[in-house]
Amino acid sequence: MKYGTKDFTIEALFRFLDNLRESGQINMFGAPKVMEQHLGLSSQEAKDVWVAWTETYKEEGEGLE
Repeated sequence: MKYGTKDFTIEALFRFLDNLRESGQINMFGAPKVMEQHLGLSSQEAKDVWVAWTETYKEEGEGLE
């Protein structure tokens, strides 16, 4: 699927978010802005991907702490 100026799979975007979370470098509420800056996603695309990613944690019963 085309996100921003590149073709990314949702799996690749989720991996990016997982790696970002594991790095502990930022509060994950700031992740959409990081995706905009580093991956070229629009603000809406980044928010949509981030929301979908957070839903995977709800399904697994995990928190995002």
